[in-house]
Amino acid sequence: MWVATLRGLASLDDPAIIDDPFAVDLLPLRYAGILRVAEATPRASRLVLRGIARASRNFARHMAFRTRAIDDVVMREAEAGTEQLVLLGAGFDARAWRLSALGSSRVFEVDHPDTQRAKREAMGQRKPIAREVVWVSIDFTKEAPDAVLARAGHDASRKTTFVWEGVTMYL
Repeated sequence: MWVATLRGLASLDDPAIIDDPFAVDLLPLRYAGILRVAEATPRASRLVLRGIARASRNFARHMAFRTRAIDDVVMREAEAGTEQLVLLGAGFDARAWRLSALGSSRVFEVDHPDTQRAKREAMGQRKPIAREVVWVSIDFTKEAPDAVLARAGHDASRKTTFVWEGVTMYL
């Protein structure tokens, strides 16, 4: 949730780096409140962001740049004809809803069922930009991603882009 909050703050600070209009809607109230206050007071939020960047030795800014770099690869691969995107530990990112290059892609959102439940509720009836979103529940400490993906309909013979952003440190 902190990563999504930082991504949302970065969107307010510099949407040219990252633009995540869904961050505030995906987060529980205590995190979304930070974004709503920042949106209402842009000058103050920039000062807070600078303070967070300094205090975190630029880790906060790293989140925005990491997301931008991954988004660029995902979009480039989709534009090159990759039809499947697998997001391992998809969390509270909304790539399937915010990246226009995914219009003909099948996106596999692989994550813990509790995280997925919260994300699905928060997204409500919003239609993804992606052709299809496949929700794949997993416990990474007990299950193998390839087996879980196969059961969910992932075609291993087709070109696929895999993203495993910020998960391994939690395992």
